[in-house]
Amino acid sequence: MLKTYYAFFSFLRFVVDITITISIWLIVYYIRFHTSLIGTPKSIPPFKIHLQLMLPVVSICFFTFLWAGLYKSKRAQSIFVQIYNLMKATLLSGLLLFSFFYYVKASPYSRKLLALFVAMLPFGLSFSHLLVMSILRILRKENYNLRHCAIIGAGQKGRQLAQDIKQMGWLGLKCVFFVDDDPALIGTKLLDIPVLGPIEKVFGSMETGRIDEAYMVEEANLKQKLNDDLKQAMRSGDKARRSVIRLVMAAIGNAEIARRTALENTDILGVIAKEVRQRQESIEAFKQGNRQDLVAKEEAEMAILQEYLPQQIAREEIVEAARRIIDEVGAQGLGDKGKVMPKLIAQLKGRADGRDINAVVTELLAS
Repeated sequence: MLKTYYAFFSFLRFVVDITITISIWLIVYYIRFHTSLIGTPKSIPPFKIHLQLMLPVVSICFFTFLWAGLYKSKRAQSIFVQIYNLMKATLLSGLLLFSFFYYVKASPYSRKLLALFVAMLPFGLSFSHLLVMSILRILRKENYNLRHCAIIGAGQKGRQLAQDIKQMGWLGLKCVFFVDDDPALIGTKLLDIPVLGPIEKVFGSMETGRIDEAYMVEEANLKQKLNDDLKQAMRSGDKARRSVIRLVMAAIGNAEIARRTALENTDILGVIAKEVRQRQESIEAFKQGNRQDLVAKEEAEMAILQEYLPQQIAREEIVEAARRIIDEVGAQGLGDKGKVMPKLIAQLKGRADGRDINAVVTELLAS
């Protein structure tokens, strides 16, 4: 279906461009020979000759437009690339047209008319392509002419990409599913998008035609990022950030010693989330003791820590994830809380506060 849409809209672009080109060719004849906007002509060539020349002019323009890539998909093409291609097509068309009329001695023609035609062509093409793009954007917002995609990697960057795709509906992209190797995420939903796995399954899905393309998102190594940020803080003299990152790195080091293995990004997020909780508890205690100076210090440190955490999910998403795990393990009451909590915490690590998770699970099992 997508190929059918692509062929149709490419043909639509072609028809509109040719119509605009023909219209400009006719308009410049009137401006040049029936107005005094660019000087009074010495003689007026018959309109019949102008019409006869329209076929080679339109043909030259069309093949130039085709060569310049004006009919390729513009779904993810920047506006600057599109403008560049339009200008490239216009300039080349102008050069070819001047060459054509120079060598066709049997049909001498007004150079001013040709210059006016070449000057008006980019404006006409811009109008033509803006018109088709506007039509496409309206249709894509109504879920027509969509290109279905999968995002390989359901981490923070993958979720951010999915959010960007959703917000820019005019691109005509729709994320069908995430693919990830994390067992805690497989079978769940993120941003109302299912997470499949392991990653090898995406190739089978592409063969069945469910998706048109896949985007692989490479998650940054969080420990390396902390190291880089620490060096930057030391160079810039940011004492607060330097102190916070050193504390986090020390906590990560202690956790790695205890586990006797390097921590993955999800585990590092758990360490940072724990540091955030400690700040929250300290802030409450300092507020009770009326120590506003220490409250401000803890709040500043917490703000730095939260920069490394993914966007926190809403309570409704915690409830949805909890219900899925409750059904999965067959939990019947508060006595089964120990079956639910470890799985839910592992799934939502870094994306939800442990106290909120505990409150939701207790509420659902008690009801």
